Amino acid sequence: MTIFCLLRTEFFFMRFFFFVFSMVLSVFLWFGQAAATVAVSGKAAGPDRQGEAGIRVGAWPIDSLSLDGEPSHLSAPTGEDGLFTLNLPAAGEYYLVARGNGWFCFYGRNPVRVTQDGLHGVNLGLVRALEADFEAAADLDEGVLGQVVYEGRPVADALIYVYLDPSSRLKGMGYAILGPTGPDGLFANPLPPGSYYFMVRKRQQSSAMGPLQAGDHFGYWHGNPLRILPGALSRIRISLQELPQRVDELQGSLFGRNSISGLVRDRQGQPVAGMRVLLYDDPQMLNRPLFVSQPTDAEGRYVLSFPHEGQFYVSARRSLGGAPEPDEFIGAYAGSADGSILIEAGEQLKDIDITVGEMW
Repeated sequence: MTIFCLLRTEFFFMRFFFFVFSMVLSVFLWFGQAAATVAVSGKAAGPDRQGEAGIRVGAWPIDSLSLDGEPSHLSAPTGEDGLFTLNLPAAGEYYLVARGNGWFCFYGRNPVRVTQDGLHGVNLGLVRALEADFEAAADLDEGVLGQVVYEGRPVADALIYVYLDPSSRLKGMGYAILGPTGPDGLFANPLPPGSYYFMVRKRQQSSAMGPLQAGDHFGYWHGNPLRILPGALSRIRISLQELPQRVDELQGSLFGRNSISGLVRDRQGQPVAGMRVLLYDDPQMLNRPLFVSQPTDAEGRYVLSFPHEGQFYVSARRSLGGAPEPDEFIGAYAGSADGSILIEAGEQLKDIDITVGEMW
């Protein structure tokens, strides 16, 4: 009897020990997962720059095969101030979107890189998600008929970039370029049946490539991707937003807490205006740059901000897209043994000077 009682007591304590151990382990794992999350925070605001309530911000990982439906990660709805915090499971690259109460935003810097320190101060400019209720007809039985508007008014001379999926980061030429739009903002094209993403860019200059500048407009159709069915004509209406004029003044901090600045000179030491400084993460600098500066001023000065730290490679050239042309000015930073720069979180590197010369 005594032995039986001792065994029961020992069994009870063993069960109690394993229960306490499992609870402690669960709490430890929960805190470990919570600590592993990274935050994206900022403000969702309408055209009047005032915060909007009821907006949920979402994020798609960069390797998403589609941006259809509800994003993989969603924030709580914003309050009256429009402020949001979105917790993500890990650092990485994401597409940011926002929706709610008839508003929509596809962040103009997509895709963004979120570090372990998070990404903060993100300003999401909201536009209205409009129905395609415009009056227009097209001599098409199949394809797309659309209109581009800015603050409800038709936009002429806009180009519509069509992509098959997000694998190109929705940048570059894409599957097709439609337009330019007419005075009524309309465009039409007999696209074959399939699934398409529509981006609109309207530059003040005539170039179809390169980063947008202050005063340019861009838009992403809120219903992407559009599915065109056989024998059907699909109608869409795309709202644009303007890249603010203050972009030029805020280059040192607009796109992140890290920045580089310096001078671009020719081989005689003279400043070169109109050059763009490009930031890469590969030493060959052959792929698409991560970030691109505004053109250098008359003194050859530039400043380029970006949201993450690490090792980067820096070059400068006058034009963007395609291989360098003969006589084009081009050059790379050569101030370190391997031509790279190393920047810590929140660091601003100065005197990252670049010498450029003509291609032969």
